[in-house]
Amino acid sequence: MNCIENLLPIKYIPKNKELHIRVGEQEIPSHLCSASVQTLADLHFYIKHTAQKGDLLMIEEPELNLHPENQIKTAKLLVKLVNAGIRVW
Repeated sequence: MNCIENLLPIKYIPKNKELHIRVGEQEIPSHLCSASVQTLADLHFYIKHTAQKGDLLMIEEPELNLHPENQIKTAKLLVKLVNAGIRVW
């Protein structure tokens, strides 16, 4: 599931024990990226690697630092998680 990567035009890349972000052809260490990209990195990792039906995802202010269009996309993503059997609080 690449929902986060579809939300923002980025790709998350683990590299040398550090998370990098690819934007177009440029690759940047995550600590140099915007707050919204950093915030979504944890959610991306959870969805892609550990999410299981029946889980409880506790997320505070998921819309924080996001453009209004991306706030709507984030809400739709959370609905998809709920429909997949993940409880979101």
